[in-house]
Amino acid sequence: MVPFLGLSYVLANYYVSRGLTRVAEERLETEARLISNGIREWGQETNFSLAVLSKAIAEDVSNRRVEKLQTVVDALGESYPYRHWAVFSAGPSPKLLAGSDEITKRAEIKAKVEESLQGRESFEKVMRGEYSYTVERFFHGKTVCMTTGYPIYSTPSGSTGSTPTTEAPVGAIYSCLPLQFLSDEAGLKQVLTDSQSVISGAKGTQQALDEIGTSRTIDSSFMLISKTGDIIYPVTTDASKVFSKQDYLKGVWAPLFLQPKWPPYITSGKVESVLDHVTINGQPYFVSINNADETWTAVMVLNQHVVFAERDRLMHLLAALGMGGLLLSCVVIYQQCDRIIKPLRKAEAALQLISDGNFETRIEHDRDDELGVLLDNVNRTSSQLKIFLAEEKKGAVTRRQLQTAREIQKDFLIKKIPEPEGMEIQAVSYPAQEIGADWYDGISINNVTYLVVADVCDKGIPSALYMSVFRSLLRYSLLREHDSSDPKTIMLETMKEVNDYMARNHQDSMMFATVFLAALCPSRREFHYVSAGHEPCIIQRGAEQILLEATGPAVGIFTTASYTAGSVDLRGGEYLVAYSDGLVDAHSPTGEGWGRPALLNHLQTISPQDLSAMGLLSSLVETVNQHTSGTEPFDDLTLMVVHVQEAAQAS
Repeated sequence: MVPFLGLSYVLANYYVSRGLTRVAEERLETEARLISNGIREWGQETNFSLAVLSKAIAEDVSNRRVEKLQTVVDALGESYPYRHWAVFSAGPSPKLLAGSDEITKRAEIKAKVEESLQGRESFEKVMRGEYSYTVERFFHGKTVCMTTGYPIYSTPSGSTGSTPTTEAPVGAIYSCLPLQFLSDEAGLKQVLTDSQSVISGAKGTQQALDEIGTSRTIDSSFMLISKTGDIIYPVTTDASKVFSKQDYLKGVWAPLFLQPKWPPYITSGKVESVLDHVTINGQPYFVSINNADETWTAVMVLNQHVVFAERDRLMHLLAALGMGGLLLSCVVIYQQCDRIIKPLRKAEAALQLISDGNFETRIEHDRDDELGVLLDNVNRTSSQLKIFLAEEKKGAVTRRQLQTAREIQKDFLIKKIPEPEGMEIQAVSYPAQEIGADWYDGISINNVTYLVVADVCDKGIPSALYMSVFRSLLRYSLLREHDSSDPKTIMLETMKEVNDYMARNHQDSMMFATVFLAALCPSRREFHYVSAGHEPCIIQRGAEQILLEATGPAVGIFTTASYTAGSVDLRGGEYLVAYSDGLVDAHSPTGEGWGRPALLNHLQTISPQDLSAMGLLSSLVETVNQHTSGTEPFDDLTLMVVHVQEAAQAS
């Protein structure tokens, strides 16, 4: 009987441990992923927001419009109440142009902020045209922040913020999120305060801070570690502190950094996640390492004794009863083992149903112990997965709507551009996302063919909506009755009408468009054009190349904008190439843009007698595709080619 009792004890301990280990590891890994996703999405959103802001305030920074910049910063403070903001000018002695917390209103604080820029690595990085994302003290005071900086250029095409450029920034915009608010903005508060979470409620803030440099046992903890070795710990809802790796080597968490196989996972960012076990101060821990983004890695640790506490108490009770009497022990062991294993089997069966997609699964029980918490966690997981599935279905509906919007937008592009006698015209447009903001058009009015190639700033749904507005206004203005029949006069009146309407009615949206508008008059062998801030159209005339530069600013920015029209004689055999910046900005896998020099070199290789407009267009698209090698498009790409045939000149 004693061997039987011993075997029962061992088996019960084994099955309980296995079940608890599996559930604890799954829960720990799930929470690590949730937190890492929150950090990753926060970083991406911040990067995108700063990129948009840098373009929006570029002109104000270039012209030192301090009051307007301060208004923008004040508005940002209302939209992002946890963050501090600052806008700086570039140069040997950078100046603070606008900032949060009234730092620009006190001369001594402003001077201190400007002095702190000297030698600051993150600021120098931004001045090189790179995006800065680090943990450091803000430009004044003792506030430790998750700091992000983005360069500001005088032209929107200056840089992406991630790739250095030859154009020097005119300034920089900074966002500082104090570490105590990281959980609020990154969406971590629910996980860190959830009573069902494996890491919540394990310690107070001061108690957690005291763990650095101590050797006592810790139940659970969560920290963020950067590739440079900076450590945010603990990540709680009310406070956080930054430590170095040397601080950790003095205390309880030293084994995390002494494991030969883990530091590469933590600092390289090349491994998405690692789940392992480690012994710290004689205590066994579950460890989950999850790559949040290119800068941060999330590390979660959970003391196995916490998970197995209830099991240990039950096993000790069984052993004590067994010592009191073999018969009674057998009965007690059987009852206790059945009591323990049955809910675990229920949990295992429920998890199997959940893994098969049945998220309606529920485990009914009346337990209020650790196993009851385990079963509640299974029910909670099922409910959360059901919510996630519903969100995914909503996303599928959104994707279908975007596909419908793309089909509608494709109808905006005319199927066949009207071609004057003796000319061949071909065009193509490829959106970078589901729907694009570029377009081309062609209208024939009174033996004059008007051509349009245009690009609304940025990309995605907002830009696509404004694209439809710009296109409709251009078409309406061209087709309406004008007092003059002169193509140049019609184009200038059209450009002024569209610009005045957009600048007056949609200036707050900060959306604008670059437009190349041309008029082909083959009977008079004339080509007139207006270029509103657009990429220069190229005329390939034999070995000669003519670049038609902008004749006015982009449309929709200034109500006082004025435009002029240019003219070029048409000659047989020449090509006109109009395009959006998505052509020359197309990136290779290494981030290198194709560039205008490559476009000009390619045009020098064409043979007019052998190459049609469609042939040249296909050749350009194929060459750009070879350069990008399948890289995700950086921007919408639109291209139009006009071939003046030899017979056109004779006619």
